[in-house]
Amino acid sequence: MPDTPEEMEDLDRPATRRDLVALEAATKADLSEFQAAMKADLGEFQAAMKADQLAVETRLRRHFDVVVEAFKTEFGSLYDWTHATVSSLDKRVGHLETDHGGRLLGVETRVTRLEKRRK
Repeated sequence: MPDTPEEMEDLDRPATRRDLVALEAATKADLSEFQAAMKADLGEFQAAMKADQLAVETRLRRHFDVVVEAFKTEFGSLYDWTHATVSSLDKRVGHLETDHGGRLLGVETRVTRLEKRRK
């Protein structure tokens, strides 16, 4: 490898075996440093991603718990309304069924009177 300015000026000269060995050693050292830096960066990135994932998971779990509680409240209200409506309807239908006999007798009596008047 050319180390001095004079050697660097003669870039057209053929490379020697010693130059190639020095270049290979320098390249391996640079690559080794780069790999170590990449491993360190990757470790930091993975730790940051895991922390972010846990934060998102915690937020989603909290949100889901709130949604479940709201659903339970709404469902409870719907159940109470349905129960009250069905009970009220049941009472009204029961009253109609009980009173039906008397009203039917009254209608039959009126129809019978009308039929007698026509004859």
